Amino acid sequence: MNIRKQPIPPYAIQADTYQTSLSPEDDVRFSQWMLENKVPYDPKPTGDYGMKGFWQALQKGDPIATTAINPNDNKIHYPDYFKTPYHKSFSNESRWAIKDKAPFWNKSDQLVMPDGTVIYDERASK
Repeated sequence: MNIRKQPIPPYAIQADTYQTSLSPEDDVRFSQWMLENKVPYDPKPTGDYGMKGFWQALQKGDPIATTAINPNDNKIHYPDYFKTPYHKSFSNESRWAIKDKAPFWNKSDQLVMPDGTVIYDERASK
């Protein structure tokens, strides 16, 4: 069953789910990690970030699983790679993006469509 809170953009790969499934044991470890690190997480199938996928990559030592402080809001930021098509700033960096059709980040922290249309301005969204 597909539960969608908004249409999937045409530049996203269509999938039944955008969330990673974990074994019951890993699900417990994931929950402990979230609590210990005060990680924000929306467990709904329509969640805008694949935090379980991020956690799984982190456990494997995958270099894509890094965090940084976003200079625009001074909050922790997780990589776009794990954003789902439900995220307001879904970009071509997501694993679910059709790379040559999805919006990309410019040097002014704006999400820009391939035709040049700005669809999200991170600096203005503080």
